Amino acid sequence: MESQTDVYARALRSRWWIVAAVVVASLAAAQFFTARVTPVYRATASSTVTPAPALTETTELLRALETLERRTVMATFAHLAGSRETRLDAAAVAGLGAADLELYRISASVVPNTNVIRMTVEGPDPTSSSALANAVAHATARKAGQLYRLFALQPLDPSIPAGRAVHPNGKRNLAVAGVLGLFLGVALAIGVEAINGFAARAPRRGRESQAVLGSA
Repeated sequence: MESQTDVYARALRSRWWIVAAVVVASLAAAQFFTARVTPVYRATASSTVTPAPALTETTELLRALETLERRTVMATFAHLAGSRETRLDAAAVAGLGAADLELYRISASVVPNTNVIRMTVEGPDPTSSSALANAVAHATARKAGQLYRLFALQPLDPSIPAGRAVHPNGKRNLAVAGVLGLFLGVALAIGVEAINGFAARAPRRGRESQAVLGSA
């Protein structure tokens, strides 16, 4: 009686071309759909919140530092960076219209345990994404100065255009497609081999059954 391991081994030896065809088809499909997806580039600019340079009195400096420790100012500035007014002001500086702005996702977050705010922009163009991130940082700093006399938002790390897209990840897609194609191809080859084996044994079993009936 043939074991399952023998069936699997014979399937891979005799039907390796099925595995290869499925893997190639999977890779081709992944490449095709990846090429059709609009690339998304990410740009990041960061700023740090400090007491305003105009503060000279020790009492005001201590009050500003104490307020920063409460983290409410940091959260407010991060929210300010993503407001519609800031977005529109930044888009104008970056040379983008209101319609173009819809293609870009702007967010801001506070780096844990720091007074640093990170502005992140994701969009279809690396240069415009970078310019928009820097414009958001400057627009946020200007509005923060208007709202809070005690604090200033100073640029820390300006954004530079990204060299490659964060989405889609072509290499990852091909790797996943290759692995899935390999498993599917092996399963298909074994399935075909099992079906053919069953079909080949069916007539023989029929003849054996007739022989048994005939001798009864």
